[in-house]
Amino acid sequence: MSECCPDAKFVPAKKGGTCVGPTKCGKGTKLVARTEKSGRPVRVLRTGASCHEVRLVEPALDACWTSENPAVLIGDKAYDSDPLDAFLRGCGILKW
Repeated sequence: MSECCPDAKFVPAKKGGTCVGPTKCGKGTKLVARTEKSGRPVRVLRTGASCHEVRLVEPALDACWTSENPAVLIGDKAYDSDPLDAFLRGCGILKW
């Protein structure tokens, strides 16, 4: 698994429940998926919708179905963070 892509999706949860947080769009949950480069999911996390995506990369890497970290992490602007860059460098991961 040389490359992976994290991404998150807001899911409305009008009646509440576990891992539900408030947003401008109402209450909801955020699903974060980590996939390999061919698109096969290797980890899915569920959090409150108010949690920023950059904070979810570390848990997505730690609790994965594979034991190895990817060599490259490909993310969009939501993952642009100096602390995240430092964390990934410490894990030997290049961010694209």
